[in-house]
Formats: sequence, structure tokens, C-alpha cells
Amino acid sequence: MKGLLYKDLLSLRQFRAMALIIVAGGLSSFYSGQGDMVATLCIILTATIPISLLGLEEKARWNTVALTLPVSRPVLAGEKYLFGLGTLLTGTGLAIGLGMAVIPGAGYETVTLCAALFCFGIIIQSVMLPLVFRFGMEKGQLFTMGLLFLLAAGLVVLVGNGWLALSGTLLWVLPIAAAIVWGLSLFLSVRLIKGLDL
Repeated sequence: MKGLLYKDLLSLRQFRAMALIIVAGGLSSFYSGQGDMVATLCIILTATIPISLLGLEEKARWNTVALTLPVSRPVLAGEKYLFGLGTLLTGTGLAIGLGMAVIPGAGYETVTLCAALFCFGIIIQSVMLPLVFRFGMEKGQLFTMGLLFLLAAGLVVLVGNGWLALSGTLLWVLPIAAAIVWGLSLFLSVRLIKGLDL
């Protein structure tokens, strides 16, 4: 597991463009005085890192040699979920720091927004990872885009009609939903990767 995590950490060098986007978003937020944009960028972009890594591994045909390692298939799947949590926590911490720097007096609002975005990031990873394991990067992304579009449209309707408020029900529902979806997703990914011919 440690070796797999170290491999993925080294692969982060491929994401220089993402770092530049976050820096540009931070500068824009400082200029406009709005911390929401940089917070959203940090968390959503870091949420997609493990999926992007799977794409790089697919191009490098990593799966053809993965089973030569002294690790089980469930460990191969679980490592991506653990690494995804790490990238999300890093992105959330960065988002909170930058958000408070942009708007020093909005600490509670910044933490609340980042907590909600963290939960959305968990859900994004939980939806995408099993689909990529099952269908591969290209088809998995297409299915994911459709599902996330439906999810986003549903949330827009709920929040727009006042049925869910960020400071109320949604803050209680999101962490529970994210934890349940994450657990089910991990279970499904382990089942899928056991049945795949790597």
C-alpha cells in the first residue's frame, strides 16, 4: 500500500497545469474579493486527481503489471480511495486557507462552504471510480458526466426552491450521504476489480 501511495505521489508532477489553474483562481479571487471561486477550484480539481491518475495508468498499461506486485486486488482499488481522500483533504485545507485570506471575516462561511464542497468531492470520486474500473477511462467519464449532470440539476432544483439550505438540512444530509456513497462505492469497486482481467 505504501509503495502504491508513493507511486501516485510521484505522479502528481503531471498536474502542473492544475496547480497553475488554482494559482490563477487565487489571484482572481484576491482581485475580486470573492473566495468562493478559489475554494471551488481547489476542492473540485483535487477531487478529480485519482481519476486522472487512472487515465495515466491506463495509457501506460499499468494494469498489465499491477498484479505482479505483492498486493491483492482489493488493495489496488482501496489505494485509489485512500489517495483520493488525501487529495481532497489537501484541497479542502488549501481552500479554507485561501478563502480566509481573501475574506478574513468570513471564517464560518468559508469553512461551511468547503465542508459542503468536500462532501461533493467525495461523491464525485465515489461515482467515477467504479465506472472507470468497470468501463475504462473513456466510457467511464461519459457515464460519470451524465450522472453528475443529473445530480447537479437535482441539487439546483432543491436549493433553488428552498427545500435545502446550505446552513441547514444540506449540511446534515451531505456528510451522511457522502459517507454512505463512499462505502458502497468502495465495496462495488472491490467487487469489480476482482472480476476484471487485468
